[in-house]
Amino acid sequence: RYDESLAEYQTALKTAPNDVQMRRKYAFVLIWAGRNEEGAAELRKTLETRKGDSGTTGDATRKAGQ
Repeated sequence: RYDESLAEYQTALKTAPNDVQMRRKYAFVLIWAGRNEEGAAELRKTLETRKGDSGTTGDATRKAGQ
């Protein structure tokens, strides 16, 4: 079922590529699926996004008004 989850996250990240929380969860699913290098790369992207976005939590959270 990891493949299904990964596909859902990939689709969602196309809509909100700067959503740090979503990308972090995607990274964890990659790691759980045994795709450690890819998961680590995604976690690094969350750090880069946070640096460039002044620590905001991501597009989806802002749109939800939280």
